[in-house]
Amino acid sequence: MTSVTLKGGHLSAPGTEMCGYCQSPVRNVRRTTRVHDRREYSREGHKRALSAVIDEMEQLFWRFEHAFLGTWERSIRGARGGLSLRSKGNGGNVAMPRKVLFVESSLGSGGSAFSLLRLVKSLDQTRYQAHVVVFHDSDIFQQIRSLGIPVHTIPFFQLFGRREPKGRGLWTWGRNYCSVYGNLAAEAVYDGIRLARYVRREQIDVVHLNNGLYENVSGAVAAHLARIPCVSHVRGTVGIPKIEKYIAPFIAAIITLNHRVFEEYALMCGREKVRLIRNGVDLDAFENPDPERIRREFDIAPGAFAVGTFVRLVDGKGVAEFITTASRVSREHGDARFFVIGHDPSKNGHFEASMRKLAGEAGLGDRLTFTGWRNDRIDIMAAMDVVLQISTTFPEGMSLAPLEAMALGKPVIVTNIPGYEFCVDDEKTGFVVALTEKVLILARDNNLARRMGQEGYRKARSQFDVRLTARQVEKLYDQVLDHHERGRRGRVVPVCEGQ
Repeated sequence: MTSVTLKGGHLSAPGTEMCGYCQSPVRNVRRTTRVHDRREYSREGHKRALSAVIDEMEQLFWRFEHAFLGTWERSIRGARGGLSLRSKGNGGNVAMPRKVLFVESSLGSGGSAFSLLRLVKSLDQTRYQAHVVVFHDSDIFQQIRSLGIPVHTIPFFQLFGRREPKGRGLWTWGRNYCSVYGNLAAEAVYDGIRLARYVRREQIDVVHLNNGLYENVSGAVAAHLARIPCVSHVRGTVGIPKIEKYIAPFIAAIITLNHRVFEEYALMCGREKVRLIRNGVDLDAFENPDPERIRREFDIAPGAFAVGTFVRLVDGKGVAEFITTASRVSREHGDARFFVIGHDPSKNGHFEASMRKLAGEAGLGDRLTFTGWRNDRIDIMAAMDVVLQISTTFPEGMSLAPLEAMALGKPVIVTNIPGYEFCVDDEKTGFVVALTEKVLILARDNNLARRMGQEGYRKARSQFDVRLTARQVEKLYDQVLDHHERGRRGRVVPVCEGQ
Protein backbone atom coordinates (compact mmCIF):
# COMPACT_ATOMS: atom_id res chain seq x y z
CA MET A 1 0.00 0.00 0.00
CA THR A 2 1.29 3.41 -0.94
CA SER A 3 1.73 5.82 1.95
CA VAL A 4 0.41 9.36 1.65
CA THR A 5 1.90 12.34 3.45
CA LEU A 6 0.61 15.87 4.07
CA LYS A 7 2.86 18.61 2.62
CA GLY A 8 1.90 22.27 2.49
CA GLY A 9 -1.74 21.45 3.19
CA HIS A 10 -1.92 19.04 0.18
CA LEU A 11 -1.98 15.25 0.12
CA SER A 12 0.93 13.89 -1.91
CA ALA A 13 2.40 10.47 -2.62
CA PRO A 14 6.07 9.72 -1.79
CA GLY A 15 8.42 11.18 -4.41
CA THR A 16 5.92 13.82 -5.61
CA GLU A 17 7.61 17.14 -6.27
CA MET A 18 6.10 20.30 -4.77
CA CYS A 19 5.78 23.83 -6.23
CA GLY A 20 8.11 26.29 -4.51
CA TYR A 21 5.51 29.09 -4.61
CA CYS A 22 2.25 27.45 -3.53
CA GLN A 23 3.56 24.15 -2.13
CA SER A 24 1.09 22.19 -4.26
CA PRO A 25 2.03 18.88 -5.92
CA VAL A 26 2.95 19.27 -9.58
CA ARG A 27 4.06 16.99 -12.35
CA ASN A 28 6.54 19.40 -13.96
CA VAL A 29 8.21 21.69 -11.46
CA ARG A 30 10.27 23.55 -14.07
CA ARG A 31 7.23 24.44 -16.20
CA THR A 32 5.12 25.46 -13.22
CA THR A 33 7.94 27.61 -11.83
CA ARG A 34 8.22 29.47 -15.12
CA VAL A 35 4.50 30.20 -15.03
CA HIS A 36 4.70 31.49 -11.49
CA ASP A 37 7.78 33.54 -12.27
CA ARG A 38 5.99 35.23 -15.15
CA ARG A 39 2.87 36.10 -13.15
CA GLU A 40 4.76 36.63 -9.90
CA TYR A 41 1.74 35.18 -8.18
CA SER A 42 0.88 38.70 -6.99
CA ARG A 43 -2.62 40.13 -6.67
CA GLU A 44 -1.45 43.59 -7.72
CA GLY A 45 0.39 42.11 -10.65
CA HIS A 46 -2.75 40.32 -11.76
CA LYS A 47 -4.72 43.57 -11.53
CA ARG A 48 -2.21 45.48 -13.62
CA ALA A 49 -2.04 42.72 -16.21
CA LEU A 50 -5.82 42.43 -16.39
CA SER A 51 -6.22 46.19 -16.71
CA ALA A 52 -3.69 46.30 -19.55
CA VAL A 53 -5.46 43.48 -21.37
CA ILE A 54 -8.85 45.16 -21.00
CA ASP A 55 -7.45 48.49 -22.22
CA GLU A 56 -5.93 46.83 -25.26
CA MET A 57 -9.16 44.99 -26.04
CA GLU A 58 -11.13 48.25 -25.75
CA GLN A 59 -8.73 50.02 -28.10
CA LEU A 60 -9.05 47.24 -30.67
CA PHE A 61 -12.83 47.19 -30.31
CA TRP A 62 -13.29 50.94 -30.77
CA ARG A 63 -10.94 50.95 -33.75
CA PHE A 64 -13.02 48.21 -35.32
CA GLU A 65 -16.26 50.03 -34.43
CA HIS A 66 -15.04 53.33 -35.83
CA ALA A 67 -13.80 51.78 -39.06
CA PHE A 68 -16.66 49.37 -39.82
CA LEU A 69 -19.67 49.73 -37.55
CA GLY A 70 -19.35 53.53 -37.13
CA THR A 71 -22.61 55.38 -37.18
CA TRP A 72 -24.78 52.25 -36.93
CA GLU A 73 -23.34 51.21 -33.57
CA ARG A 74 -23.60 54.78 -32.23
CA SER A 75 -27.25 54.99 -33.22
CA ILE A 76 -28.00 51.75 -31.40
CA ARG A 77 -26.30 52.97 -28.25
CA GLY A 78 -28.05 56.36 -28.53
CA ALA A 79 -24.79 58.30 -28.60
CA ARG A 80 -24.89 61.94 -29.70
CA GLY A 81 -21.47 62.06 -31.26
CA GLY A 82 -22.28 61.63 -34.94
CA LEU A 83 -24.80 61.21 -37.70
CA SER A 84 -26.96 58.37 -36.44
CA LEU A 85 -28.91 56.16 -38.82
CA ARG A 86 -32.33 55.42 -37.40
CA SER A 87 -34.65 53.03 -39.18
CA LYS A 88 -37.96 54.29 -40.51
CA GLY A 89 -41.18 52.37 -40.75
CA ASN A 90 -40.55 51.28 -44.35
CA GLY A 91 -37.21 49.77 -43.48
CA GLY A 92 -35.13 52.67 -44.81
CA ASN A 93 -32.60 54.81 -42.93
CA VAL A 94 -32.60 58.54 -42.31
CA ALA A 95 -29.57 60.62 -41.25
CA MET A 96 -30.13 62.62 -38.07
CA PRO A 97 -28.05 65.85 -38.00
CA ARG A 98 -26.03 66.90 -35.01
CA LYS A 99 -27.20 69.95 -33.09
CA VAL A 100 -25.03 73.02 -32.49
CA LEU A 101 -25.95 75.70 -29.96
CA PHE A 102 -24.58 79.15 -30.84
CA VAL A 103 -24.33 81.50 -27.85
CA GLU A 104 -24.18 85.20 -28.83
CA SER A 105 -23.96 87.86 -26.11
CA SER A 106 -23.59 90.98 -28.28
CA LEU A 107 -26.28 93.61 -28.83
CA GLY A 108 -26.83 92.29 -32.34
CA SER A 109 -25.46 95.29 -34.23
CA GLY A 110 -21.82 94.36 -34.78
CA GLY A 111 -19.71 92.08 -36.92
CA SER A 112 -20.15 88.99 -34.74
CA ALA A 113 -23.94 89.07 -35.18
CA PHE A 114 -23.63 89.50 -38.97
CA SER A 115 -21.12 86.64 -39.07
CA LEU A 116 -23.49 84.47 -37.02
CA LEU A 117 -26.33 85.10 -39.47
CA ARG A 118 -24.21 84.13 -42.46
CA LEU A 119 -22.66 81.10 -40.76
CA VAL A 120 -25.91 79.47 -39.60
CA LYS A 121 -27.43 80.16 -43.02
CA SER A 122 -24.52 78.41 -44.77
CA LEU A 123 -24.24 75.31 -42.55
CA ASP A 124 -25.12 71.99 -44.17
CA GLN A 125 -28.53 71.37 -42.58
CA THR A 126 -28.29 67.65 -43.29
CA ARG A 127 -25.24 67.43 -41.02
CA TYR A 128 -25.59 70.23 -38.46
CA GLN A 129 -28.75 71.84 -37.13
CA ALA A 130 -28.27 75.28 -35.57
CA HIS A 131 -29.86 76.54 -32.35
CA VAL A 132 -29.16 80.10 -31.16
CA VAL A 133 -29.29 81.63 -27.68
CA VAL A 134 -29.03 85.42 -27.39
CA PHE A 135 -29.28 87.90 -24.51
CA HIS A 136 -30.72 90.84 -26.50
CA ASP A 137 -33.03 91.26 -29.44
CA SER A 138 -32.22 92.89 -32.77
CA ASP A 139 -33.10 92.85 -36.46
CA ILE A 140 -30.30 90.42 -37.21
CA PHE A 141 -31.62 87.88 -34.71
CA GLN A 142 -35.08 88.29 -36.24
CA GLN A 143 -33.56 87.45 -39.63
CA ILE A 144 -32.13 84.28 -38.12
CA ARG A 145 -35.60 83.38 -36.81
CA SER A 146 -37.03 83.94 -40.29
CA LEU A 147 -34.74 81.16 -41.55
CA GLY A 148 -36.60 78.68 -39.34
CA ILE A 149 -33.71 78.44 -36.85
CA PRO A 150 -34.72 78.29 -33.16
CA VAL A 151 -33.61 81.49 -31.41
CA HIS A 152 -34.05 81.56 -27.63
CA THR A 153 -33.69 84.91 -25.80
CA ILE A 154 -32.75 84.99 -22.12
CA PRO A 155 -32.06 88.20 -20.17
CA PHE A 156 -28.70 88.90 -18.57
CA PHE A 157 -28.58 88.07 -14.88
CA GLN A 158 -26.94 90.90 -12.88
CA LEU A 159 -26.56 90.47 -9.15
CA PHE A 160 -24.75 93.78 -8.65
CA GLY A 161 -25.31 97.27 -10.09
CA ARG A 162 -23.48 98.80 -13.01
CA ARG A 163 -19.89 99.93 -12.73
CA GLU A 164 -19.34 103.54 -11.62
CA PRO A 165 -16.83 105.30 -13.90
CA LYS A 166 -16.02 108.02 -11.38
CA GLY A 167 -14.71 107.96 -7.83
CA ARG A 168 -11.55 106.68 -6.19
CA GLY A 169 -12.81 105.75 -2.75
CA LEU A 170 -12.78 102.28 -1.23
CA TRP A 171 -16.56 101.98 -1.62
CA THR A 172 -16.39 102.78 -5.35
CA TRP A 173 -13.53 100.33 -5.84
CA GLY A 174 -15.42 97.57 -4.03
CA ARG A 175 -18.61 98.27 -5.96
CA ASN A 176 -16.80 98.21 -9.30
CA TYR A 177 -14.98 95.00 -8.38
CA CYS A 178 -18.28 93.30 -7.50
CA SER A 179 -19.91 94.74 -10.60
CA VAL A 180 -17.32 93.12 -12.88
CA TYR A 181 -16.31 89.88 -11.19
CA GLY A 182 -19.40 89.39 -9.05
CA ASN A 183 -21.73 89.71 -12.02
CA LEU A 184 -19.43 87.51 -14.09
CA ALA A 185 -19.56 84.76 -11.46
CA ALA A 186 -23.32 85.12 -11.00
CA GLU A 187 -23.88 85.00 -14.74
CA ALA A 188 -21.63 81.96 -15.10
CA VAL A 189 -23.56 80.02 -12.45
CA TYR A 190 -27.16 81.17 -13.02
CA ASP A 191 -27.14 81.50 -16.81
CA GLY A 192 -24.87 78.45 -17.08
CA ILE A 193 -27.47 76.29 -15.32
CA ARG A 194 -30.26 77.68 -17.50
CA LEU A 195 -28.27 77.01 -20.65
CA ALA A 196 -27.36 73.50 -19.44
CA ARG A 197 -31.08 72.72 -19.08
CA TYR A 198 -31.66 73.97 -22.61
CA VAL A 199 -28.75 71.84 -23.87
CA ARG A 200 -30.13 68.69 -22.28
CA ARG A 201 -33.73 69.38 -23.28
CA GLU A 202 -32.82 69.97 -26.94
CA GLN A 203 -30.11 67.25 -26.97
CA ILE A 204 -27.40 69.63 -28.17
CA ASP A 205 -24.14 68.01 -29.32
CA VAL A 206 -21.72 70.95 -29.26
CA VAL A 207 -21.78 74.53 -27.92
CA HIS A 208 -20.31 77.31 -30.08
CA LEU A 209 -19.45 80.57 -28.27
CA ASN A 210 -19.88 82.93 -31.20
CA ASN A 211 -18.16 86.05 -29.83
CA GLY A 212 -15.49 84.70 -27.53
CA LEU A 213 -15.05 82.98 -24.19
CA TYR A 214 -14.91 85.93 -21.81
CA GLU A 215 -18.24 87.27 -23.08
CA ASN A 216 -19.90 83.83 -22.86
CA VAL A 217 -18.59 82.16 -19.73
CA SER A 218 -22.09 80.82 -19.04
CA GLY A 219 -21.98 78.89 -22.32
CA ALA A 220 -18.73 77.20 -21.34
CA VAL A 221 -20.20 76.32 -17.94
CA ALA A 222 -23.32 74.88 -19.58
CA ALA A 223 -21.25 72.72 -21.92
CA HIS A 224 -19.19 71.45 -18.99
CA LEU A 225 -22.30 70.64 -16.94
CA ALA A 226 -23.89 68.85 -19.88
CA ARG A 227 -20.61 67.03 -20.66
CA ILE A 228 -20.46 68.08 -24.31
CA PRO A 229 -17.62 69.84 -26.17
CA CYS A 230 -17.43 73.63 -26.44
CA VAL A 231 -15.88 75.74 -29.24
CA SER A 232 -14.89 79.38 -28.67
CA HIS A 233 -14.89 81.80 -31.64
CA VAL A 234 -12.57 84.73 -30.83
CA ARG A 235 -13.62 87.66 -33.01
CA GLY A 236 -11.52 90.49 -31.54
CA THR A 237 -7.84 91.33 -31.22
CA VAL A 238 -7.28 92.04 -27.55
CA GLY A 239 -5.07 90.62 -24.85
CA ILE A 240 -6.32 87.36 -23.37
CA PRO A 241 -8.26 88.05 -20.15
CA LYS A 242 -6.85 86.28 -17.11
CA ILE A 243 -10.09 84.40 -16.50
CA GLU A 244 -9.80 82.70 -19.89
CA LYS A 245 -6.58 81.06 -18.78
CA TYR A 246 -8.55 79.19 -16.13
CA ILE A 247 -11.49 78.29 -18.36
CA ALA A 248 -9.53 77.41 -21.52
CA PRO A 249 -8.76 73.81 -20.39
CA PHE A 250 -12.51 73.11 -20.58
CA ILE A 251 -12.71 74.36 -24.19
CA ALA A 252 -12.34 71.77 -26.93
CA ALA A 253 -11.17 74.17 -29.68
CA ILE A 254 -10.62 77.88 -30.31
CA ILE A 255 -11.26 79.65 -33.64
CA THR A 256 -9.29 82.82 -34.37
CA LEU A 257 -9.48 85.30 -37.27
CA ASN A 258 -5.91 86.55 -37.64
CA HIS A 259 -2.35 85.42 -37.02
CA ARG A 260 -1.73 87.62 -34.00
CA VAL A 261 -4.61 86.15 -32.00
CA PHE A 262 -3.77 82.66 -33.23
CA GLU A 263 -0.24 82.88 -31.85
CA GLU A 264 -1.45 84.27 -28.49
CA TYR A 265 -3.90 81.42 -27.93
CA ALA A 266 -1.48 78.83 -29.32
CA LEU A 267 1.05 79.95 -26.71
CA MET A 268 -1.56 79.58 -23.95
CA CYS A 269 -3.41 76.42 -25.07
CA GLY A 270 -1.13 74.69 -27.56
CA ARG A 271 -1.28 74.85 -31.35
CA GLU A 272 -3.28 71.63 -31.61
CA LYS A 273 -6.26 73.35 -29.95
CA VAL A 274 -6.38 76.54 -32.05
CA ARG A 275 -7.60 77.03 -35.61
CA LEU A 276 -7.35 80.00 -37.98
CA ILE A 277 -10.61 80.31 -39.94
CA ARG A 278 -11.33 83.53 -41.83
CA ASN A 279 -14.65 85.33 -41.97
CA GLY A 280 -16.74 85.02 -45.09
CA VAL A 281 -19.58 86.86 -46.80
CA ASP A 282 -22.72 85.61 -48.51
CA LEU A 283 -21.75 86.28 -52.11
CA ASP A 284 -25.24 85.52 -53.43
CA ALA A 285 -26.62 88.50 -51.49
CA PHE A 286 -24.37 90.85 -53.51
CA GLU A 287 -25.56 89.79 -56.96
CA ASN A 288 -28.31 92.37 -57.59
CA PRO A 289 -27.77 95.58 -55.58
CA ASP A 290 -29.69 98.79 -56.34
CA PRO A 291 -27.16 101.65 -56.13
CA GLU A 292 -29.24 104.05 -58.24
CA ARG A 293 -31.99 104.12 -55.63
CA ILE A 294 -29.45 105.18 -53.00
CA ARG A 295 -27.95 107.91 -55.20
CA ARG A 296 -31.41 109.30 -55.80
CA GLU A 297 -32.31 109.11 -52.10
CA PHE A 298 -29.25 111.11 -51.03
CA ASP A 299 -29.24 113.31 -54.13
CA ILE A 300 -25.77 112.30 -55.29
CA ALA A 301 -25.06 114.05 -58.59
CA PRO A 302 -24.21 111.87 -61.62
CA GLY A 303 -20.46 111.39 -61.76
CA ALA A 304 -19.92 112.70 -58.21
CA PHE A 305 -17.29 110.83 -56.21
CA ALA A 306 -18.84 109.03 -53.20
CA VAL A 307 -16.83 107.70 -50.23
CA GLY A 308 -18.27 105.68 -47.35
CA THR A 309 -17.25 104.02 -44.11
CA PHE A 310 -19.38 101.32 -42.46
CA VAL A 311 -18.87 101.35 -38.70
CA ARG A 312 -20.44 101.44 -35.30
CA LEU A 313 -20.02 104.94 -33.93
CA VAL A 314 -17.65 104.12 -31.09
CA ASP A 315 -14.19 105.32 -30.19
CA GLY A 316 -11.34 103.74 -32.17
CA LYS A 317 -13.35 103.01 -35.33
CA GLY A 318 -11.68 105.82 -37.27
CA VAL A 319 -14.68 108.14 -37.59
CA ALA A 320 -12.69 111.25 -36.65
CA GLU A 321 -9.97 110.29 -39.15
CA PHE A 322 -12.64 109.79 -41.82
CA ILE A 323 -13.99 113.30 -41.18
CA THR A 324 -10.48 114.77 -41.42
CA THR A 325 -9.87 112.95 -44.71
CA ALA A 326 -13.24 114.11 -46.07
CA SER A 327 -12.35 117.70 -45.27
CA ARG A 328 -9.06 117.48 -47.14
CA VAL A 329 -10.44 115.64 -50.18
CA SER A 330 -13.37 118.04 -50.53
CA ARG A 331 -10.94 120.95 -51.07
CA GLU A 332 -9.94 119.42 -54.41
CA HIS A 333 -13.24 117.71 -55.26
CA GLY A 334 -15.98 120.04 -54.15
CA ASP A 335 -18.79 117.78 -55.43
CA ALA A 336 -17.54 114.69 -53.54
CA ARG A 337 -19.94 113.15 -51.01
CA PHE A 338 -19.02 111.31 -47.81
CA PHE A 339 -21.16 108.89 -45.78
CA VAL A 340 -20.85 107.39 -42.31
CA ILE A 341 -23.10 104.33 -42.25
CA GLY A 342 -23.78 103.07 -38.73
CA HIS A 343 -25.20 104.13 -35.40
CA ASP A 344 -24.10 104.95 -31.88
CA PRO A 345 -25.06 101.97 -29.66
CA SER A 346 -24.88 104.03 -26.45
CA LYS A 347 -28.06 105.28 -24.82
CA ASN A 348 -27.21 108.98 -24.91
CA GLY A 349 -25.56 109.03 -28.36
CA HIS A 350 -22.70 111.13 -26.98
CA PHE A 351 -20.07 109.88 -29.45
CA GLU A 352 -22.22 110.52 -32.52
CA ALA A 353 -23.01 114.01 -31.25
CA SER A 354 -19.29 114.76 -30.87
CA MET A 355 -18.58 113.50 -34.41
CA ARG A 356 -21.35 115.64 -35.86
CA LYS A 357 -19.86 118.62 -34.08
CA LEU A 358 -16.43 117.81 -35.50
CA ALA A 359 -17.88 117.60 -39.02
CA GLY A 360 -19.54 120.98 -38.53
CA GLU A 361 -16.29 122.54 -37.41
CA ALA A 362 -14.58 121.10 -40.51
CA GLY A 363 -17.08 122.94 -42.69
CA LEU A 364 -18.35 119.83 -44.49
CA GLY A 365 -22.03 120.71 -44.21
CA ASP A 366 -24.27 118.60 -46.46
CA ARG A 367 -21.29 116.90 -48.08
CA LEU A 368 -21.02 114.54 -45.07
CA THR A 369 -24.05 112.44 -44.14
CA PHE A 370 -24.60 110.31 -41.03
CA THR A 371 -27.12 107.70 -42.19
CA GLY A 372 -27.63 105.89 -38.89
CA TRP A 373 -28.54 102.21 -38.85
CA ARG A 374 -29.54 100.90 -42.30
CA ASN A 375 -30.83 97.48 -43.35
CA ASP A 376 -29.91 98.17 -46.99
CA ARG A 377 -26.17 98.47 -46.42
CA ILE A 378 -25.44 96.39 -49.54
CA ASP A 379 -27.23 98.91 -51.77
CA ILE A 380 -25.47 101.80 -50.02
CA MET A 381 -22.08 100.13 -50.43
CA ALA A 382 -22.78 99.53 -54.11
CA ALA A 383 -23.43 103.27 -54.51
CA MET A 384 -19.98 104.16 -53.18
CA ASP A 385 -16.92 104.66 -55.38
CA VAL A 386 -14.49 103.70 -52.62
CA VAL A 387 -14.90 102.26 -49.12
CA LEU A 388 -12.72 103.26 -46.14
CA GLN A 389 -12.33 101.00 -43.09
CA ILE A 390 -9.79 102.84 -40.98
CA SER A 391 -10.09 101.61 -37.41
CA THR A 392 -7.24 102.86 -35.25
CA THR A 393 -7.46 101.45 -31.73
CA PHE A 394 -10.61 99.31 -31.94
CA PRO A 395 -9.60 95.62 -31.56
CA GLU A 396 -10.86 94.30 -34.89
CA GLY A 397 -10.74 90.55 -35.39
CA MET A 398 -11.44 90.50 -39.12
CA SER A 399 -13.76 93.23 -40.34
CA LEU A 400 -16.58 92.25 -42.69
CA ALA A 401 -16.98 95.59 -44.48
CA PRO A 402 -13.79 95.29 -46.61
CA LEU A 403 -14.87 91.79 -47.71
CA GLU A 404 -18.34 93.05 -48.61
CA ALA A 405 -16.91 95.96 -50.57
CA MET A 406 -14.62 93.62 -52.50
CA ALA A 407 -17.58 91.33 -53.23
CA LEU A 408 -19.22 94.37 -54.87
CA GLY A 409 -16.10 95.22 -56.85
CA LYS A 410 -15.17 98.33 -54.85
CA PRO A 411 -11.59 99.41 -54.02
CA VAL A 412 -10.91 99.48 -50.29
CA ILE A 413 -8.56 101.59 -48.16
CA VAL A 414 -7.70 100.20 -44.72
CA THR A 415 -5.33 100.87 -41.86
CA ASN A 416 -2.48 98.54 -41.03
CA ILE A 417 -3.96 96.62 -38.08
CA PRO A 418 -4.29 92.83 -37.52
CA GLY A 419 -8.01 92.78 -38.35
CA TYR A 420 -7.34 93.77 -41.97
CA GLU A 421 -4.24 91.68 -42.69
CA PHE A 422 -6.04 89.20 -45.00
CA CYS A 423 -8.35 91.65 -46.68
CA VAL A 424 -6.51 94.10 -48.89
CA ASP A 425 -3.48 93.52 -51.09
CA ASP A 426 -1.76 96.90 -51.09
CA GLU A 427 -1.82 98.62 -54.50
CA LYS A 428 -3.67 95.62 -55.98
CA THR A 429 -7.17 95.47 -54.45
CA GLY A 430 -6.85 98.78 -52.63
CA PHE A 431 -4.47 100.68 -50.39
CA VAL A 432 -3.15 100.41 -46.85
CA VAL A 433 -3.00 103.75 -44.92
CA ALA A 434 -1.95 107.15 -46.37
CA LEU A 435 -5.63 108.05 -46.37
CA THR A 436 -5.99 111.43 -48.05
CA GLU A 437 -3.34 110.75 -50.68
CA LYS A 438 -4.83 107.37 -51.67
CA VAL A 439 -8.39 108.66 -51.79
CA LEU A 440 -7.27 111.46 -54.13
CA ILE A 441 -5.46 108.96 -56.37
CA LEU A 442 -8.65 106.93 -56.78
CA ALA A 443 -10.75 110.05 -57.27
CA ARG A 444 -8.46 111.19 -60.12
CA ASP A 445 -8.05 107.78 -61.82
CA ASN A 446 -11.33 105.98 -62.47
CA ASN A 447 -9.61 103.22 -64.44
CA LEU A 448 -7.32 102.40 -61.51
CA ALA A 449 -10.29 102.27 -59.15
CA ARG A 450 -12.12 99.96 -61.56
CA ARG A 451 -9.12 97.59 -61.90
CA MET A 452 -8.67 97.41 -58.13
CA GLY A 453 -12.37 96.71 -57.69
CA GLN A 454 -12.25 93.86 -60.22
CA GLU A 455 -9.20 92.35 -58.54
CA GLY A 456 -10.87 92.58 -55.15
CA TYR A 457 -13.99 90.92 -56.58
CA ARG A 458 -11.96 87.95 -57.80
CA LYS A 459 -10.24 87.64 -54.43
CA ALA A 460 -13.56 87.76 -52.55
CA ARG A 461 -14.96 85.03 -54.79
CA SER A 462 -11.99 82.71 -54.30
CA GLN A 463 -11.16 83.30 -50.61
CA PHE A 464 -14.02 84.92 -48.70
CA ASP A 465 -17.10 82.89 -49.61
CA VAL A 466 -18.95 82.13 -46.35
CA ARG A 467 -19.64 78.63 -47.64
CA LEU A 468 -15.92 77.93 -47.47
CA THR A 469 -15.93 79.20 -43.89
CA ALA A 470 -18.89 76.96 -43.03
CA ARG A 471 -17.15 73.87 -44.44
CA GLN A 472 -14.06 74.59 -42.31
CA VAL A 473 -16.21 75.05 -39.20
CA GLU A 474 -18.05 71.80 -39.92
CA LYS A 475 -14.73 70.00 -40.27
CA LEU A 476 -13.70 71.35 -36.88
CA TYR A 477 -16.99 70.13 -35.38
CA ASP A 478 -16.26 66.67 -36.81
CA GLN A 479 -12.84 66.62 -35.16
CA VAL A 480 -14.10 67.95 -31.83
CA LEU A 481 -16.97 65.48 -31.61
CA ASP A 482 -14.77 62.57 -32.68
CA HIS A 483 -12.24 63.58 -30.04
CA HIS A 484 -15.03 63.84 -27.46
CA GLU A 485 -16.32 60.37 -28.25
CA ARG A 486 -12.85 58.83 -28.13
CA GLY A 487 -12.12 60.63 -24.89
CA ARG A 488 -15.22 59.08 -23.34
CA ARG A 489 -13.93 55.70 -24.48
CA GLY A 490 -10.51 56.30 -22.94
CA ARG A 491 -8.64 57.25 -26.09
CA VAL A 492 -7.17 60.74 -26.40
CA VAL A 493 -6.29 62.28 -29.78
CA PRO A 494 -5.42 65.83 -30.87
CA VAL A 495 -8.46 67.99 -31.63
CA CYS A 496 -6.97 69.81 -34.62
CA GLU A 497 -4.75 67.34 -36.40
CA GLY A 498 -2.25 68.92 -38.71
CA GLN A 499 -2.74 72.49 -37.47
